[in-house]
Amino acid sequence: MYESFYRLSARPFSAVVDPLRYFPAASIDAARQAITRCIERSEGMAVVIGSAGSGKSMLCERLATELRPMVQVVTVVAGGITSRRGLYQALLRGLGLPYRLGEGELRLSLEDHLRHGAEPQRGQVFLIDEAQSLATPLLEELRIVSSMAPQVRMVLFGGHELEERLASPKLESLSQRLAVRSYLQPFDKLETHDYLAARLAACGVKIESLFDADAISRVQFATEGVPRLINQLCDHALLLGFAGGRRRIPAAGIDEAWADLQQLPTPMGAGIAIQSRSEPAADVIEFGSLDDEDAPFTPAVEAVAARPAPDPLEQQTVLEPADMACQQLARIEAHLGRLEAEFDPSQQAPVSPAASGIVFEQEEVVVDRYAKLEQAANQRRRDRTSPPSNAPARQARPELLTVAHDHEEEAAIEDIDSDLIVIEDDPPSVPIRTAVNRPAARRQEYGQLFAKLRRG
Repeated sequence: MYESFYRLSARPFSAVVDPLRYFPAASIDAARQAITRCIERSEGMAVVIGSAGSGKSMLCERLATELRPMVQVVTVVAGGITSRRGLYQALLRGLGLPYRLGEGELRLSLEDHLRHGAEPQRGQVFLIDEAQSLATPLLEELRIVSSMAPQVRMVLFGGHELEERLASPKLESLSQRLAVRSYLQPFDKLETHDYLAARLAACGVKIESLFDADAISRVQFATEGVPRLINQLCDHALLLGFAGGRRRIPAAGIDEAWADLQQLPTPMGAGIAIQSRSEPAADVIEFGSLDDEDAPFTPAVEAVAARPAPDPLEQQTVLEPADMACQQLARIEAHLGRLEAEFDPSQQAPVSPAASGIVFEQEEVVVDRYAKLEQAANQRRRDRTSPPSNAPARQARPELLTVAHDHEEEAAIEDIDSDLIVIEDDPPSVPIRTAVNRPAARRQEYGQLFAKLRRG
């Protein structure tokens, strides 16, 4: 759309991952060299960790382009793979093998190809992008695939979540096989400038003819050096510049594009100048700068007299909120002091619900039915252990005291048991046998009886 207006041969900041537009930043190129060495020497597995938009996919495509002449490269985007069958299907599809099989058949087919079907001198390299989206069993399955044949190499690309997952005890075996760990960092100001210059040079335009120096600083400040955000911001700034008829993109154009991308209010005017983090900060203390030379000495009286009188309205608008806050704080402290002075827990006696007359709906009154028995027993015990002076009075009427105590106990028991219901079972009925008077047997009768029995 804006290519002809700015005399560009193509869109310089396209979101499409193009290995030909690879920018060798410090951390990205160091990771590329380390992974290439690891693959050439068969050192083991490798992992690349980076935040979103830091260039992991670009590095993955760049490695695939460089390694294809030497080895068989399979690039797999792990997002959306949730099962072992899906993982094996993605690997076999990248190898150009049939993948519409069961899970067991897929695994056997992959293992047979890696051990016997592939060319031993070339080997295979599996580049797994978005590896942080894989579950723990699937990451362990990748370790098993890497050990199926000695010529198999595996490189994982993922965010910081992948690094946390690899620290799990369940993936200890996989973590031990990692020979290279690379971390991608955002661009600094110089790398951001070189990145913009390289992108524009690939499209036939110099950076000085399209972006102001302040605009580049704004790009670095707004995006914090993340390549994906740099592409989005600069592409949108060129689009808005084309709509406004601007041949060069100033700092205000970057502010406008960033506000439009983030759905923020459009900045009024040129905005506030943004200082890059890479530049040394000036010696500034809120309202002025520090000078190395000593200031001329002026007496305090002259300085006060020479100071202009403050504007009453301005002073009121500035000091009124502070005064209101101080007054409100003083009132709160005074109120808390009065409450603390009035409240003294040591002088307050505990108030029971029975004494206050407050009865709750869910309150249950508990009555000790044996309190009177205990009082009678204690009284009787005190009477028995009373001093000797009272002994004659008790000895004079021992029977009366005993009877009185017995009557008191019986009265207490009757009073306690007055509201009790006693249920007694009827005793089992036992049949009564009546005695039958029989005459006593004599000895002669026994003798006659045995004689009759002998005769038959």
